[in-house]
Amino acid sequence: MTYLIVMCPYCGEIRAIKENQKTALCYKCGRRFRTLNARIVMRSVPSNKVVEIIKYLKTRKGRELLLQTWGREINA
Repeated sequence: MTYLIVMCPYCGEIRAIKENQKTALCYKCGRRFRTLNARIVMRSVPSNKVVEIIKYLKTRKGRELLLQTWGREINA
């Protein structure tokens, strides 16, 4: 099974969702959002790499990478 890594459109929290998932619940702000409205950070991530990638994106280097890419910092 493959996943998407997305940012919550309301608070910027990073989370993984299944590729065919239509809505998701943000674990940080508690709001439900449509996955079409979320910013996709990575596509087609294998299930054994999801946790490792999310952990990296929540580190200082990962936040800097996202800031350089989109000009917006995620909330840690």
